[in-house]
Amino acid sequence: MTNLWNILLKCSPLNFIWWVRIILVWLYPTITLALEYYIKSLSIELNTFGQNHPDVATSFNNIAFVYKAKGDYNKALEYFTKCLSVKLITLGVDHPEVANAYSKIGKVYMATGGVDRAIEYQFYSMNPAIGSLESRIGSDSGTDDSDSDTNSDTT
Repeated sequence: MTNLWNILLKCSPLNFIWWVRIILVWLYPTITLALEYYIKSLSIELNTFGQNHPDVATSFNNIAFVYKAKGDYNKALEYFTKCLSVKLITLGVDHPEVANAYSKIGKVYMATGGVDRAIEYQFYSMNPAIGSLESRIGSDSGTDDSDSDTNSDTT
């Protein structure tokens, strides 16, 4: 296994990232090991591409899924929110992947009993252009005083 790892380290960053993903899916399906490799992959992507890149969003998403599968919903929310932030910046509010990211956050809230937050994020998944970034993901404390109607021009 160490020989394979040495070969992968000599690959270009993009090839390495894809090989790690393939290995995770086919050879090492355990959650703990998957998390370890997803975090390594994220580190490489952040160093290669910077924070605002679609591949970084994908890694945040993958890490969030592992935490969700482990039942660590706070960490899952943290990484799904990071994924959403990157997707909003790189893809824009009207992209289907942004809507999907909102839906994933809503599902985590539903799993934790946060029905009101779950409904809110499911609503955003159907109407991602409503509200500002701050009103959507910046205030998970429940003290958000802003109205999300301000940017809902639909002509």
